[in-house]
Amino acid sequence: MSIYNRKKSLKALFRISLLAVLLLCLIPLHKASAASGEAAVQAGKPSFTDLASDSPLYPYVRYLTDKGIINGFPDGTFRPAESVTRAQAAKIAVLAKGLHPVKDVSPTYSDVPAGYWAFGEIEAATKEGLLRGYPDGTFNPDGTITRAEAITLLLRLSGGELSGNDIVIGDIGRDHWAYRAVITAVEAGLVELPADKLFKPDLAFRRGDLARGLSALFTLGPSLRQTELTGKLAVKKGEVTLTAENGASREVAGETRVGAGTKIITRHNSQAEIAFDDGSGILIDANTEISIVKATGFAYMRSDGSPGTAVDRLEIELKKGKIFGALASRYEKAETSGENKTSFTGGGKEKYITLASTNFSPGFAGILLAENETPGTESQETAWWQEPYSERERVVVDMPWGVCGIRGTFWMNQVSSTGQSTALITGKAVVTAGGKSVTLTGGQSTTITSSGAYPTPPAALTQADKQSWAAVKGWVEERAREIQNNLPVPPAPAVLPPEVPVEQPTAPVEQQQQETAGLAGKIIETFEQDTTGTATTTGSSGNGGSSGGNSNTQIVTAINILNNVITLTFNKAVSEAHIDDTGAWFPVVTLADGIKYKIWIVDSSNDYSMCLHSVSYTPGKNTVDIITFGAMPGKEYKLTVYKGEQFEETVMNSSFTFPEDNTAPTFAAGYPRTENLTENSVDLLVLTNELGTAYYVVLRAQDANDWAPSSAAGVKQWALNPEDDAYSNVTSWSGDFFLSDIESRATVNYLIGGTEYIVYVVAEDESENITGIETISFATPQDNTAPEFATGYPEVTNITAGSVDLSLKINEFGTAYYVALSVNDAVYAPSTAGEVKQWALNPQNSPPNITSWSGSYDWMEPDEEEIVTIYGLEAGAAYNIYMAIEDMSGNLNETFATIQVMTAGGTVVHFNDANLEAAVRDALGKLDGDITSADMAGLTYLSAADRGIADLTGLEYAVNLQELDIWSNQITGISPLAGLTTLQKLELSGNQISDISPLSNLSNLLFLNLGSNQISAISALAGLTGLQDLRLNENQISNIAALADLKNLQYLDLQKNQVSDLAPLVANSGLGEGDIVDLTGNPLDTTPGSQNMLDIQALQARGVNVAY
Repeated sequence: MSIYNRKKSLKALFRISLLAVLLLCLIPLHKASAASGEAAVQAGKPSFTDLASDSPLYPYVRYLTDKGIINGFPDGTFRPAESVTRAQAAKIAVLAKGLHPVKDVSPTYSDVPAGYWAFGEIEAATKEGLLRGYPDGTFNPDGTITRAEAITLLLRLSGGELSGNDIVIGDIGRDHWAYRAVITAVEAGLVELPADKLFKPDLAFRRGDLARGLSALFTLGPSLRQTELTGKLAVKKGEVTLTAENGASREVAGETRVGAGTKIITRHNSQAEIAFDDGSGILIDANTEISIVKATGFAYMRSDGSPGTAVDRLEIELKKGKIFGALASRYEKAETSGENKTSFTGGGKEKYITLASTNFSPGFAGILLAENETPGTESQETAWWQEPYSERERVVVDMPWGVCGIRGTFWMNQVSSTGQSTALITGKAVVTAGGKSVTLTGGQSTTITSSGAYPTPPAALTQADKQSWAAVKGWVEERAREIQNNLPVPPAPAVLPPEVPVEQPTAPVEQQQQETAGLAGKIIETFEQDTTGTATTTGSSGNGGSSGGNSNTQIVTAINILNNVITLTFNKAVSEAHIDDTGAWFPVVTLADGIKYKIWIVDSSNDYSMCLHSVSYTPGKNTVDIITFGAMPGKEYKLTVYKGEQFEETVMNSSFTFPEDNTAPTFAAGYPRTENLTENSVDLLVLTNELGTAYYVVLRAQDANDWAPSSAAGVKQWALNPEDDAYSNVTSWSGDFFLSDIESRATVNYLIGGTEYIVYVVAEDESENITGIETISFATPQDNTAPEFATGYPEVTNITAGSVDLSLKINEFGTAYYVALSVNDAVYAPSTAGEVKQWALNPQNSPPNITSWSGSYDWMEPDEEEIVTIYGLEAGAAYNIYMAIEDMSGNLNETFATIQVMTAGGTVVHFNDANLEAAVRDALGKLDGDITSADMAGLTYLSAADRGIADLTGLEYAVNLQELDIWSNQITGISPLAGLTTLQKLELSGNQISDISPLSNLSNLLFLNLGSNQISAISALAGLTGLQDLRLNENQISNIAALADLKNLQYLDLQKNQVSDLAPLVANSGLGEGDIVDLTGNPLDTTPGSQNMLDIQALQARGVNVAY
């Protein structure tokens, strides 16, 4: 079978479900249009008599009116301080969910008669499980929702877990019923607490707070913000060919929309531009061929409240030619120090907003890119409300020899027969080729010279780069203005303290408006600096380490070269020196008199072919060392010194050459060495006296005698070619990493616990002088602990008619094994983790006459999601997937996982019970047409209480059902539920069930209600050890031995049965402090000293609340 492995970023289902639910209740509320008096507002710029267009709240309201979600009132008001009732909440919840009001049913609540204006919506919301009434049978439809009730409702609807953190709230203690819900909302930034930390839970919710919250959630929610991304292709000149996804080609002129699947080819002397909604754009130069492979966007709100679509992920294949790009991105980053942050306080912790990109001066450092993020690293798991602001590559340009990932903001890619280059004006990019990545910042470029070659180290823009950028200056200015005009509003608290006016501006919004006012001008200023800052050489020059220049200004009195270090001697003491990386990369030296000097070094062609990596100096001395890489011995370099804050005065020119370097680098004292040793990994640390590359090979000590490399060249060869046949018969770990002027390190992963190793290390400088071999020995700690799956894993996603994605994540380095079988072949299923492993490794030994899908995913990293795609499945068929995991030390987790999945498409599902079919159609939103097995596989929740259902046939296809509510029906047989192993909550009370054996394999159940049935035997429950809430009241049960091992029980209802032996409850060691057991209505002997009474007292002594 065909198996394909790949990585992807995790998006927790909790984030999606919580956002979707929040939206249901944050829609501004009033009665139905006929009853509430709300008036429709035309899209565009709505007008309200009580909400001025310059009000800080106005953009949020405009955003919602443009989307047709919120309306004003006939008198022209918006009424931002008005409160919300429970009936209005039900109305909006039903509308937002796309449900239909329930008609022709008996009223569920005594205070909501059939003639009540929101009767159908309240019944629908109740049936869907969105809202519940009170114990006295009322709903209180006209009661105002308090702040605590509203927040609790939002989080209850989410189905997600509440925060486990503790936040001090002055008027809500930890024992308050809404405490967990409120602190979750505070932590999410939905609620802002004032300085006194008072939430004021009993005050009313306001429409203005809801307008802010809903607007924010429409732009933050993973399930809501994702949208198709298209751009406007404008032909600026010449001939342009457009090829659609279906292969049809045509010549285009003027403007047209383009998206994923489009290929664009420009001819000689032609040019085209793709412009996106957020100001981003791509300028396509002549003789260029690009394809848009993927284009996804996300919804956002501009600062004026108008809705927009921003670039979320744009993947481009550049086959040949040249493109210029502009990317507007938005990030939020939590930090503890640093400058240029816009902050607001929520829940006792600060959040910082960073908007898009570049290397700007203070006040602009947060514009367009999160500069303090380490490029090329994946961020840690983020909460759902933070995910849209996490920095990542939003544009990927795939070139024939390498890949360029763009994080912002202005970049250029060029593909020719002689090389492929990337050049940045502002922002950051990561270029990868030959298995190595380099990171570019503003004013830098890199080149890939051939297939398999590494990208060259980052260097200042070449003269050719500058000329290319200068030719498109007008386009850069236009894009800069468009980015500024389309900036989003930063996140801000949705629910303000009740004493704060709803129209009060929030700090993040105010500060961003101030900081971004001159964004376009600052981008253009940076562009000018990067493209016109080339030094002009004048006067005399020296070489071979001498200096020259204006006779009356000997700022630099000597230039000395040693290996890759340029030492400049100044005519005064040095007080400070650093590399300025805000544009081009150059040293800045401040002398004792306070005057600054810029050191500009280019080669004889005025190109930045050598990188000035860093500087070293001692305050008070006259010398500065400039550490370089990429210097060519014998090549002439020109040095220009500029004076002053703006570097406008040229005070010296000189020239020099690097001598031939025939000296090998040396390791610093104490290096190389190892650090951070664990069972499966170790850090290798190297420091030398020169820039260069370290190569290493790691062998098990037992293999060293036969396989140890005999020369430094051998170590290098092994590190660069680990797949070579010469090394294929021994297990080794090898690689290389860049050496800078500070300690460099590489992490060696996938080691085996309890094993001795030897590391062979060499260092090579840029002139290819190499050290001798240094060896280090170490032993990993013994590892006897089996790995575990991360919470929520494994899981199945991206279900199609013929394939599924299997998502895996474990807590340490290791391997995952899997076997997939048709449910019809379950009799052949592996029964142990060892059998899963053997089947995956030796599929040829699998049982005959059945079809199976099996394999392994090796080299898994801790807490990194891996995905296996299983192809070749039948449409509309059910499969069981069995998974086992093993770490690098051979510890196999004996508990293997099982997931059942139904592929898309397939058979038509037939129901024997029309009432059940109607309930399923309501849940699916499918009023007519066939219901397929794929439709059923999409069900995770079904509410069908009191619907007159007698036959559950058809439910067996709901293989992903997590919650089933079918109480008060006429059900006798439950065999269709036997395979629904994903069920967590099952409500079956008030039926006519006697045989519960089909429930025996539902091991994920947490809640089970079997009350008011005809059950006498409960042995099928013995294996449901995850149960926390079990209700067996009003049956005919006498033997409760099956309950002895249900050690997670917290609530057990055995009212009105025939129980007389309580020994199994005493034997259940999990029953303890705070747990509840209800035994009322059973034939118990409660006289003092009786066995029943002794058992009850034993339970009470453990803190169990026993009712009898």
